[in-house]
Amino acid sequence: MEDNEIDLATVRALFPTSETNAEGDLGTDGVLDEWLQQGYDIALYRATDHRLLVRPTNSAGHTPGWLIGPRYGKAQLESLYINPHPIEAAETATACPPDGHTDENSGEATPATESHPGPELHIADPFDFQGAANAYISQVDDGEYEIELIDEGGLPGCSTYMETLSFRLLPAAAPSSAPTEQDARVIEAATAELADHGYAPTSAWTGSTDSFRVKVGITDWGMDRLWELLYATDPPTDEGDEDDEAETEEAEEG
Repeated sequence: MEDNEIDLATVRALFPTSETNAEGDLGTDGVLDEWLQQGYDIALYRATDHRLLVRPTNSAGHTPGWLIGPRYGKAQLESLYINPHPIEAAETATACPPDGHTDENSGEATPATESHPGPELHIADPFDFQGAANAYISQVDDGEYEIELIDEGGLPGCSTYMETLSFRLLPAAAPSSAPTEQDARVIEAATAELADHGYAPTSAWTGSTDSFRVKVGITDWGMDRLWELLYATDPPTDEGDEDDEAETEEAEEG
């Protein structure tokens, strides 16, 4: 057992005081049992304001290390319950998670395809980013490329647009007839652009010519930058909470 793994008894004890979605609904035995029956692992996160969050995570995929949302700021993975019966997870991987998790990524979003996520996606409100995303790289003009970052929540069909980056690929000093050399140049330039915004590839690159895809994670400073981009405000910190408490105490004493 890993250091952060917990048993089912601990999950059941913490679940009623943990928020199950971006709206802050607290857990119930019914929601927990439904997640378990459908084969999900259970991830617990501690937010910057100390509240506890719980999310179902696909046992066949990646468990996000972070959550980010307007109500609670940033939340880091604290512990994980590994479902001993994950058989149904593969069967339910084509649908969004059950009640308690569905709405946080917007019910109106158009699912992304393998080749391109589509322009219909918009940032959801509230936006519950889980620390991992897909980057879709496409050529939009001669030498001009765009990178669309899509949070797919680890499950196809649960997609939320995050942001679009862009970069320009300068002409090679000597034209090459080998497609693989051009592909390598695009991947190198896209990797550099992602790194400039706090993203790092976590999977192999797929695609060729003018369309590529890669899974990415995000650094701590990248999370702060994304927060400021989405909400035009600084992410909440423990220091801010302490200042609020101090102001409250002073007002009471006055």
